Amino acid sequence: MFGDFSEFIIHSGQTFSIVRDNVKINDKVKGIFNTEKSSSKPYIGFAPESDIKANDILINKSEKKFYITDVKTQFIDDSPFQIKAYYLSEIEYINYIKDKPSSAPTFNINAAYGSVIGTQNSATVNYSSTIHEMKEQVNSLNSDDKEDLQKIISLLEMITQNELPVQQGIFSRFAEVIQRNSWVTGSITSVLLNWLITQPH
Repeated sequence: MFGDFSEFIIHSGQTFSIVRDNVKINDKVKGIFNTEKSSSKPYIGFAPESDIKANDILINKSEKKFYITDVKTQFIDDSPFQIKAYYLSEIEYINYIKDKPSSAPTFNINAAYGSVIGTQNSATVNYSSTIHEMKEQVNSLNSDDKEDLQKIISLLEMITQNELPVQQGIFSRFAEVIQRNSWVTGSITSVLLNWLITQPH
């Protein structure tokens, strides 16, 4: 029974990378999204032998990040059946930080995605490296969207330098460009997330 479930995850699950303590430790773990009936909490189910811990960050092939808040092993007949990794999406995590800054967990993010090192009160944030990587990627493009992508990066720089207030829909006019260049979504969210963490409350 349990072997069949593990095989199901391997063949039907999504592939995730695991970032832990600022280091990518795995980029081929398979998991399946699910919702716990008793609590209505969303989680990602993994095979029992998977190495998943609270405060890990899981990144799927679309560069979407999932912040693991808790991990529990589900047992059936005294045998481990699956690991339940409860998570917050990036948007949920941003809101969690804004609403509960003093109790928010600390997530260390690999520099390739933009990182936060230390506590919220004394964080060293290298979102500037993410912006730099975005610039390099855009400069290497041969695309009609290149100019608009450069404008998006300029907006991000102005926001992180406190030269421009964050407003709802600030990137809305670039919606089609962002949709065509899906990698930008993760980079924008990463920069804004890391910048928000360092803002005074």
